[in-house]
Amino acid sequence: MQSDEFIYNYDLLLTKSSKTEAETILPLLKKTYDEIFNNVDDETQALIDVINNEDIKEILDYANYARKRCSNFVVFGIGGSSLGTNVIFRALKPQNYNELPRKVRRGPRFYIEDNVDPESFNSLLESLNLRKTIFCIVSKSGETIETLAQFYAILEKVKEEVGEKWAEHFVIITGNNGAELNKIALENSIKTFEIPSKLGGRFSVLSAVGLLPSAVLGVDIQALLDGARQMLNIARNEDFLKNAPLLSAVLNYTHYAQNKNIAVLLTYASALGSFGDWFCQLWAESLGKRNLATDSREGQTPLTAIGTSVQHSQFQLYIDGPQDKIITVLGVESFRKNIEYSSDILNKKISFEHLIKTERDASIQVLSKNGIPCEIITLSNINEKTLGKLFVFYLFKTIFSGKLLNVNPYGQPAVESVKQTIKDIL
Repeated sequence: MQSDEFIYNYDLLLTKSSKTEAETILPLLKKTYDEIFNNVDDETQALIDVINNEDIKEILDYANYARKRCSNFVVFGIGGSSLGTNVIFRALKPQNYNELPRKVRRGPRFYIEDNVDPESFNSLLESLNLRKTIFCIVSKSGETIETLAQFYAILEKVKEEVGEKWAEHFVIITGNNGAELNKIALENSIKTFEIPSKLGGRFSVLSAVGLLPSAVLGVDIQALLDGARQMLNIARNEDFLKNAPLLSAVLNYTHYAQNKNIAVLLTYASALGSFGDWFCQLWAESLGKRNLATDSREGQTPLTAIGTSVQHSQFQLYIDGPQDKIITVLGVESFRKNIEYSSDILNKKISFEHLIKTERDASIQVLSKNGIPCEIITLSNINEKTLGKLFVFYLFKTIFSGKLLNVNPYGQPAVESVKQTIKDIL
């Protein structure tokens, strides 16, 4: 029987006596919780509504259509429009998914193009039969310059290859805002799914942005949402010592106040490697802001690393370098596949699962011994429910952290300034 547990351990973040720790942390827990849930802002409510949404029939219906209709499903999107989808794809499907026969995959080949590098873009297009491909165009604003470039680059090719039914080869996920993508969809009767106006792109993985491509892959999106709702209930728990996202945010903040300016996500599961990229965008874009009261610059630099390889490289810096880091160790208790080998050194058989878990535990022990604060997240296994829990844990940890830092976790003024400069230059 498969378990769907999410275990959070914060013991190695506690550095003071238990009495002093409680006196410092408990008021912060209550104040932060009250500011989020006793006066919910529109953006947080939009996220809650998406997580609680049970009306996914339209998504499932289109996904079933696409799975039967196409041999290739390609997502065009950048940042929050694709990073969460890539996490789900890499976490829940085998590494060689696209190379497997159709009868094994039981779905179309799946690609995410999130850059306008001309070489990679051409390599992808040259490998596709356009008559058997559906392109999923994702942009909340409907004006993301890179995504529109990708769309226009392929549009004429599809029209030439397919003819009058070209619109059936596109699905658009965007805001209902009258912007360019929205207008194109309406004028050409292209199937469209809406992104709620108050839902930020980096918070949108559990909306159609992540759910539709995942359903096309054959992912159980209902289970993904079930796990997300379970973690939402934990995030709303007024028994603060059982509220994992809130505890993590507050304990992280107390270390940040002690000049721990770098947040490292250290992942001991290759299938969750892409989760680090999603985390880095969420953390950096949400919290790297000006303090609303003092105008001081706030935010930790997020880094992502994969165990065990990082033990042979960056660990030297983590342990003997500047003491400016707080580390989250993300591990898995039970892997979906395992392999054994005979060890002449130890004179016994050892499994890879046992080895990677031992390396994880040894790393935690050494980091802690050297005074590096660590928190530990353990998933019983990797499946839709545990992944849903992991997403919401970080989404609400980020929102709580915004309140603690006195920054607006929504919006991205610096990013928008870069976008505008690109438009001006072009």
